[in-house]
Amino acid sequence: MSYAIHCGDCLELLPQIAPGSVDLVITSPPYNLEISYSTYQDRLPETAYLDWMVAVATELKRTLRPDGALFLNIAGSSSAPWLPFELIVRLRPLFSLQNHIAWVKSIAFEQDSRGHFKPVPGKRFLHRNHEHIFHLTPSGANQLDRLAIGVPFKDKSNIARRNHAQDLRCRGDAWFIPYETIRSKAQKFGIM
Repeated sequence: MSYAIHCGDCLELLPQIAPGSVDLVITSPPYNLEISYSTYQDRLPETAYLDWMVAVATELKRTLRPDGALFLNIAGSSSAPWLPFELIVRLRPLFSLQNHIAWVKSIAFEQDSRGHFKPVPGKRFLHRNHEHIFHLTPSGANQLDRLAIGVPFKDKSNIARRNHAQDLRCRGDAWFIPYETIRSKAQKFGIM
């Protein structure tokens, strides 16, 4: 089995990839949040951004095998909270939404918190502590090895009571994947 990583403008590179030849796509495209990228304008009118994403997704679908999958990581913002949902509705003619995973980046419990916290200025909005990972497939029938990323049971009586072969259960659709707080643009973009 061989693997390839392609770098470049996706709408220029994707047409060069053979139809039905890709097993898996994992992508986190620009979120249209006015991030200062070197070559991409990250502030398009919403309709233009959604049209661009549909064009990208159309090419991705063409390249995917029938049993292939696309994991699309995207977030909204306090000022544009509908964006991920608008996008996923527009992708419905292309893909089945097989799973919707909440990537929890920061969580507060009791008097403690854990994970990356990015303050939201002002008094209108709550802190956005998650992003979306949409698991899209051509048919919605892809099989998953759910225990490959399983977690041990807290209540060990569930193993025998539920006839499980091992001390693992499905992780579910809320994943807490913290990372260190980024303190500067230089740190974020690897500029030393």
